[in-house]
Amino acid sequence: MADSKLTHDQRTLVLRMHGEGYRYADIQRQLKMNFGISLHHESIRSTCVQKLISSLLRGFVSLIWAVVQQAREETEKRPEIMNSFSVNEFSHMSDEDLKGTHEELLAKVRRSLSIEEKKEFPLLEDGRNDLIEDDV
Repeated sequence: MADSKLTHDQRTLVLRMHGEGYRYADIQRQLKMNFGISLHHESIRSTCVQKLISSLLRGFVSLIWAVVQQAREETEKRPEIMNSFSVNEFSHMSDEDLKGTHEELLAKVRRSLSIEEKKEFPLLEDGRNDLIEDDV
């Protein structure tokens, strides 16, 4: 992973130059001049793409969390809302079954994340049940 080979300053330079529209060859030259390192253009591309995906994922998680919080507030204000619909897929499941399904889904997400993404989303670390404890 290219990102782990770069220092914070080097990664900042790469991402800034990429964001400003510089070509990979220009970024390579600047890294050589400023830091004396040679980096293949695929490593530069990988660093930029990884950061973009990480930022998008962080934004997506924040958006989902905001929606969940808003939904919780709305249902607390108007409990009759919950009486007007049912969740058929989960309605027959016990609390233990729901927790098991939750853990299975988290395990799938954990397997799909890179090491860097796991560092950015500590609630998805193995063995963490913060979301379950807060939501039950």
